[in-house]
Amino acid sequence: MIRVLIVILLLFQIWVLFVSDFNKQKKIIISVLAVIVCVIAVWFDGYGEKPVEGIVNKSNLANCGLEAKHTYRSNFDFDLCLRNTADRGTVKRLRFAVIASQCEDQTSCAELQRVERDVPFLIEPGKSATLKDNLSFIKVDPANNQVKWSAEILQIKAVK
Repeated sequence: MIRVLIVILLLFQIWVLFVSDFNKQKKIIISVLAVIVCVIAVWFDGYGEKPVEGIVNKSNLANCGLEAKHTYRSNFDFDLCLRNTADRGTVKRLRFAVIASQCEDQTSCAELQRVERDVPFLIEPGKSATLKDNLSFIKVDPANNQVKWSAEILQIKAVK
């Protein structure tokens, strides 16, 4: 609706400048007012669309699975499933880390490598989504089947 108003205002401004019989002073005043109203309308139209931190907490983003598959050399394809359990707030951007660990037993694990990524990612409230990405793990041997993969959410940016 606001965008329609902006188009109408711009058409009105063109009419005022080129078709109307107003004197020069009135044309300038009307044009300046129309530009100010258009700028305010454009600002208002984009208000609330910029993702910010704090709308969705890390505790509201549940990890519903992480799958890793070796692709080429030191690269792995990852499917990270996340569920937004927040009542409100659509996730728009996500910073996360994928951690490769070597575990000897249940209690002792050594971190082999950690790769962080910041990506645009959309998850609406109460819904799940899968993030597909390809990451390079130079320190991980692709033939090692004992590698334990985990993900950590570092930062969430969302809109209301």
